[in-house]
Amino acid sequence: MSKPDPTITGLDEADRALLIEALTALRDRRGREWNAACDHAEHLGKRRPSLAPYGIDAIVRLARRLGGDAKHWLDG
Repeated sequence: MSKPDPTITGLDEADRALLIEALTALRDRRGREWNAACDHAEHLGKRRPSLAPYGIDAIVRLARRLGGDAKHWLDG
């Protein structure tokens, strides 16, 4: 874990770890949803959907602020 944002207070390490784990699971779920939407768009011959509505960047930023990481297995 990296150093958490000092403006986030009231959480101990166990709370932070639990939140990071939940954010990682959410990142995975949203990534799968976006991939399915991309597959559907490709099937229809349309452009890939924007990543923005899936909130993946916000999920990753929050995990980093908590001192962790919410990588998807494809993120490396």
